[in-house]
Amino acid sequence: MRDARAMPHLSSDALHLLKAQSNVVAAWQPGAPSHEAMTRAVAKGQWRRMAHGVFLAAPGPALDEQYLWAAALYGGASGMLSGQAALVAHGWTVERRCDIDVLARRSTHAYSEGKPEWLRLHRTTVMPRVAKGGIPRARVPSATIDAAAWADTDAESELIVISVLRQRLATGTELSSELEDRPSVKRRKKVLTLIEEFDSGITSMNELRFARLCREHGIREPDRQVRRRDSRGKLRRIDVYWDAEGVVVEIDGVGHSDLEVEMDDDYRQNSLVISGDRIFLRVSTATLRHDSDTFITQLKAAHEQGRMLHHV
Repeated sequence: MRDARAMPHLSSDALHLLKAQSNVVAAWQPGAPSHEAMTRAVAKGQWRRMAHGVFLAAPGPALDEQYLWAAALYGGASGMLSGQAALVAHGWTVERRCDIDVLARRSTHAYSEGKPEWLRLHRTTVMPRVAKGGIPRARVPSATIDAAAWADTDAESELIVISVLRQRLATGTELSSELEDRPSVKRRKKVLTLIEEFDSGITSMNELRFARLCREHGIREPDRQVRRRDSRGKLRRIDVYWDAEGVVVEIDGVGHSDLEVEMDDDYRQNSLVISGDRIFLRVSTATLRHDSDTFITQLKAAHEQGRMLHHV
């Protein structure tokens, strides 16, 4: 705030705005310095212009949170973040993969100049409810549906929805309710399918791909959310499990190459086999992507052996 205070005639209202908004302010805000005064501060090297009518009260590079504030304020008095940017502001831990998405009323004056290249402006006649406190942003259900619709690929939209549900930022019921009011939104059917799959026990993208492979090859859906205690009494979650056949599948991502993780994997596998799960298969995410047919052949053979062993 040192640079902001150095600017002459900065009112207490302006200082309050800067404190509440991570040192970012828009000319349209009540209590903000005049556009001319802020432009002079930019010329003196005290402030930075982040977008048309939006300023950072500091001369150095902006932080991520300041970019989010600047984007939301660029949308005007009713503007707000949505999509991945809004999810980040809600605490979403996945890295944002696109420009900052901003919703603004169609009736709001469209700036013909000054829209920064890092911002995508979406105009609408119906604005969603704004979340309480902090950066103006859509609530999680609305932001998630927007993010899924605006994603570059179906795979990216799946990652967004599954990760939001897994982090418990929103429930499947909340997302389904949001979709009821948006019958024509892009990828609506796909998101509803993802919600159903998550509710059935799928909690990661690897499990999602695995379940779809099973369906494609006529293998019945596995039992999910299965937990077992190993010989040390530690509660373990099993990736994929068929109870009747006694077949376990562990899906190994990149993190399983770590030595400590690998040692723990070995112990867990041995414990489960000793406890009665006689058929234990491992498959890497790379195999599922590039050579799934070979693994599916092995899985079918494991199911057949499991049925024989357990007289299913």
